[in-house]
Amino acid sequence: MNEEKKCLRCGGTNFEPGSIQSSGRICFRPKKANFLSTKTADVCVEANICIDCGHIECIGDAKKTKLLVKTSPRQAVCPADMS
Repeated sequence: MNEEKKCLRCGGTNFEPGSIQSSGRICFRPKKANFLSTKTADVCVEANICIDCGHIECIGDAKKTKLLVKTSPRQAVCPADMS
């Protein structure tokens, strides 16, 4: 079953894949990520834009996120949340 992907906003089917960037790649960091892991706690984000309406859908690496959260001994604190 290979269903055609539809836009969550308008129902369109015209997509263009890409990524969301700033001065560097934007990544998702789970709150419960283990900073002492051998892997970085950043989960890269890929994106698709609906060419019909401009809605952007972001997709993260669920497999890496599950590994990060599963092995975390404590809740991580985002540097932006530190005061």
